[in-house]
Amino acid sequence: MFIIIAAKIFTFAFAMFPIAFAALATGIIFGCFLLGLSRNPTEKDILFSNSMVAFVIVESFVFTALLVCVVVWFTLGA
Repeated sequence: MFIIIAAKIFTFAFAMFPIAFAALATGIIFGCFLLGLSRNPTEKDILFSNSMVAFVIVESFVFTALLVCVVVWFTLGA
């Protein structure tokens, strides 16, 4: 019983790493977007679309980590 609870806790703990690093990556992506926009404002549309694609890719890791948490939660007993 305690091993199952420990496995769930470790899984949730390891799932926090992609969430934390996704928050960091989101800040880096949009910080670089603003830096690029300040240096070349005529390329606003291209910079914004590239930033959104990068943001979606980063957020897919978060949703994958959350999916792993849900699968572990419902597949392990108790």
